Amino acid sequence: MKKVSFLNLAVIAFLLGILGFVLFEAGSLVEFFLLVVCGICFILRFEWRFVLLLLFFFLLGGGRMWFDATYGAGNLEDFYEDVVMEACILDEVDVRRDKVKYSLSVREVDGQEVWGKVLLNYKRYPVYKYGDCLRVEGALKDPEVFDGFDYGKYLRRYGVSKVIGNPRFVEKIGQGEGWIFFEWIFKFKGVVEGRLNDLYKEPHSSFLAGLLLGSRKGIPDHLMEDFNRTGLTHIIAISGYNISLIIVIVGSLFSGLSRRWRVFASLIFIFVFTVLVGASAAVVRAAVMGGISLGALYFGRQYDVMRGLFVAAFLMNFWNPNIVLYDVGFQLSFLATMGIIKYADVLMGRLRFLPELFCVRESLAVTFAAQIYVLPLIVWQFGRVSIVSPLANLFVLPLIPWAMLTGFLSLVFGKSVGIVAYLLLEMMICVVKIFAGLSFASLNFIN
Repeated sequence: MKKVSFLNLAVIAFLLGILGFVLFEAGSLVEFFLLVVCGICFILRFEWRFVLLLLFFFLLGGGRMWFDATYGAGNLEDFYEDVVMEACILDEVDVRRDKVKYSLSVREVDGQEVWGKVLLNYKRYPVYKYGDCLRVEGALKDPEVFDGFDYGKYLRRYGVSKVIGNPRFVEKIGQGEGWIFFEWIFKFKGVVEGRLNDLYKEPHSSFLAGLLLGSRKGIPDHLMEDFNRTGLTHIIAISGYNISLIIVIVGSLFSGLSRRWRVFASLIFIFVFTVLVGASAAVVRAAVMGGISLGALYFGRQYDVMRGLFVAAFLMNFWNPNIVLYDVGFQLSFLATMGIIKYADVLMGRLRFLPELFCVRESLAVTFAAQIYVLPLIVWQFGRVSIVSPLANLFVLPLIPWAMLTGFLSLVFGKSVGIVAYLLLEMMICVVKIFAGLSFASLNFIN
């Protein structure tokens, strides 16, 4: 058996162990896995030493999920309704147009020392900062299920187990409790977003913030709906493309240094960028894969992209096993990357009749390749599929690098460069609106 194929199977066994813990009682995990392994052995005739190793990874996944279910949510389960809580803001503050969301690391509830995370929904002003500590009085509740959406599962991937909405009283009681590095990063991000707001009007400023920082918070609802109908939401989600750009740019800037120092500098920039854009699952996946590729370059080894994808999936879910279960962004990113790896080159060959001008052939090939694995998940999760997505991507994707480049340069040189970025953003918004306005733009499977 090839090492690559076994590595992939080991990661799949690990992820099945996580899923198995959720679907079955702990006493049934081994029987469930043995049934799967026996099927694999019968079909592929694996040696028993591989079976035992796969069993180990399966139990490792189940054990990791058990540990998270037992200890990951903290010890807040016995506290409900009216409480007095002391907690600190140790995650990025999520500022929306009409409210602010704080992820609070709890230290004390009603005078008792506890630990865990709570999501606080509070009014737009005042805005508290990363590292501030608060005293909060309000109703502590479990996340609700509304319109078929399990909010508790969504929050579980962030380690949040309780929520407080409309608190009676909030008071700042301390500051400076966070890491100074993250404090600087979040301040820098705020400066960039403020600069974009000064240079561009809405929705262009929020759109550019999405391209550069992966931030969707300020994008108007109607424009987000247009992105959804045209299958273009991925362009405002930071991905492997952005990580690749960082590696290329940093490599060019430090071309005079040795390979060792170029790799080291690229890793630092990737880490800072990942924190800057919010460290979503898709970004972390891309960052891990980028880091693995740099490691392969440093040690002079050939980089296998598929292997990097599965190693990234293992590392991320070992850190947080809720990602594979509840993070749709990771699921879409993983499947889309797999489709691109396996089928993009094949489709490029099949689309030779199309011109290479303006990346027409490449854009269509990558779009179709990503959709091969992603389409079933989109139907299951969102109940609709964009019919115009390939054509909309064909018009929009070639403009993205230029919009990002001119938008970034406008932060330094101002409106003299910003006018070019503005025109590119306006062109993309017009294309999105035109395609979204078509009656057949998307096919709905759920009424």
